[in-house]
Amino acid sequence: MAVYKRILLKLSGEALKSGNDLFDFDKVNQVASIIRKMHDMDVQIGIVIGAGNIWRGRQGPAANMDAVTADQMGMLGTVINCLCVANALRKAGLDAVVQSAVDMNRF
Repeated sequence: MAVYKRILLKLSGEALKSGNDLFDFDKVNQVASIIRKMHDMDVQIGIVIGAGNIWRGRQGPAANMDAVTADQMGMLGTVINCLCVANALRKAGLDAVVQSAVDMNRF
């Protein structure tokens, strides 16, 4: 029996990568497996995913970018990560819905 009935899980985008690859699909599938185990304990799970594996904001060469543009790029990176994790969750037998404040009806 789980201690909590409902949780909000924050995943770092960097936790999904390996070396120079944006995604380490073994890691992504391992995350999905752990989430499946929590689900099987009757825990309701909300997931927030970062985009650090794709975009680090206005750092390095992008330091002089417009802040709004840099933030928009980060939001797109987050959606890419959400689609990747949602796919892994579905393959693990779970329902997954990607939601964003940015209108992306086709996704």
